[in-house]
Amino acid sequence: MKKRLIVNADGFGFTSGINKGIKETIENGIVTSVSAMANMPYIEEVRMFPLKFEHVSVGIHFNIVVGKPLSPYDKVRSLINKKITIINVGDQVLRDILINLSSGSKIGV
Repeated sequence: MKKRLIVNADGFGFTSGINKGIKETIENGIVTSVSAMANMPYIEEVRMFPLKFEHVSVGIHFNIVVGKPLSPYDKVRSLINKKITIINVGDQVLRDILINLSSGSKIGV
């Protein structure tokens, strides 16, 4: 049986610097898998993965602790502060997870 090592880079979409570092490690043959954070400001860059890095698998990083929620604010009021960023985990966690899944599939992940 042939053995394979999968090296995953977590946090794609969090910052442009993290994205750049992940792309460089892919280009250098180190990273073979990426976890994308759908509610982060630089997530749109993941759209180029199927074209540029077809050998890299992309999955969703379920992020329910940092950033802005993808769910409508009125549905997750117990999870956000006045800056509309996530502050803690509450009863609406499952709803936000489902929104993350849905958003990920919309951008091709």
